[in-house]
Amino acid sequence: MKLTNSTLKKIKKNAPLKRALMDLFDKSQYTIESYLNKNNTELCRYDSLQVISAYLECEINDLLTESTLDFKPIYQSS
Repeated sequence: MKLTNSTLKKIKKNAPLKRALMDLFDKSQYTIESYLNKNNTELCRYDSLQVISAYLECEINDLLTESTLDFKPIYQSS
């Protein structure tokens, strides 16, 4: 599933899903930066971004699937 404009609008209206996605991106940004700092060649940079992009797409698809099944966050925010 690709992220379309209608999908993005649904995400914006679903607060728990939006928080989960923001947490996912925060965690993945740290992972991306750590990986790129350790593997600082252009080829590694390109390959890592391809892998991370595919990973994030899978994670987002999982979250979207859960959201259609009455999505509830696994954790409670404090």
